[in-house]
Amino acid sequence: MFLLKLATLNIFRNTKRSILTMTTVFVGVFGFIMASGMVNGVEQTYVRIEIDTETAHLRVMHKRYLSEEENFPLDLILPQQRAVHSMIKKDWPEAVVVPRIIFSAQLGDGEQALGARGVAIDSALAEKAFSLSRFSSSKKPLPETGKWIFVGSIIAKSFKKKIGDTLTIESRTRDGSMNADDYQIAGVISTGNMIIDGGSFYIPLKSARDLLRMPKGLTDVVVKLPKKQDALLVSTRLQKQFGAVQAQTWQDKTRTIFELNKMRRQMFNVLISIILIVAAAGMANTVLMSAFERKGEIGMMMALGMPEGRIVRLFTAEAGMLGLIGSVFGALCGGSWAYYLQVYGWDISAMVEKTYGATGQTTGLSVASFIFFDISISTILMGIFLGVFVSLLASLWPAWRTTRFDPREVLARS
Repeated sequence: MFLLKLATLNIFRNTKRSILTMTTVFVGVFGFIMASGMVNGVEQTYVRIEIDTETAHLRVMHKRYLSEEENFPLDLILPQQRAVHSMIKKDWPEAVVVPRIIFSAQLGDGEQALGARGVAIDSALAEKAFSLSRFSSSKKPLPETGKWIFVGSIIAKSFKKKIGDTLTIESRTRDGSMNADDYQIAGVISTGNMIIDGGSFYIPLKSARDLLRMPKGLTDVVVKLPKKQDALLVSTRLQKQFGAVQAQTWQDKTRTIFELNKMRRQMFNVLISIILIVAAAGMANTVLMSAFERKGEIGMMMALGMPEGRIVRLFTAEAGMLGLIGSVFGALCGGSWAYYLQVYGWDISAMVEKTYGATGQTTGLSVASFIFFDISISTILMGIFLGVFVSLLASLWPAWRTTRFDPREVLARS
């Protein structure tokens, strides 16, 4: 207790130096928490939007469909669709199987036209799987029949359209001819997925069959399972039983993001390590300078018989307190900011539009317009521990160095 009181008094002997030292620790802990929150948040955000807006837990299609997906082929229909549906519902009766037709189209209003991706769905099943109404400005489901569409918010903004307005859909039918018709906007959707908000529209499956002259067949079905962990098992069984189909799980769809995030995490680890090394160097320098300034005091304590170990503990206690103060403030600021971004998100739509264009369409991978951080108490506590540990570790050699003074020589010069 005596050492702690003495250490508390000593850390503010040189206020400017102590604040500078604590600042380096603050930056290291703050950076660690923010980097952890962002990297974890990127993964969680992309998994969430992929499952909630695009492919649910599983997507089943013709085995050659993915290789030609960018052309939106209507001839590669899902084989044995009834048998596929029956197999999934037999083993997972609570699963929601949503039939879809994905097609390429032009949206126009007589003055301008925009290329877009059409998603023809069974409205009732899609509502169970994705709850599209929660993304819609109307807060109502897409009608099951009729010439109605849901359009992405960026598309609606481009055309300056709102609910009740009309857009013309022009598309190539399955037999290769062109067909067009007018559809009324039933809702403007904002999902946070740029592929949908900036480049897609939803249309009732029955209406799309008339537009595409495709009375039968589907390009794919998406499956919402009771447990997302079952996706791999369902995929394996489907591909084993039906050789002509391919099943793509949410893990398959987001694998690229996890691989990129792995590199991003490594980069941040290197950066934070460099910051903490700088903080450690600053802490060591602070302890060493403090020791040389207090040679007379140290010599007096050694002459009075204070053990070397106790002197070392005094200086490490001072360093630990500096590290603790810097770490706590870094954790409070970093944790607060990361929590704010976890709740409200970080709007990266401008960066996405600059990189990929307004639609955000790349290779079919969902593109988030908001990144929601993922922060936890354990990450914050780890940041504090890391800051204090580095501070204590950095102070050991300078603290030990102070015990090498010759008390007689120090007192003679004092």
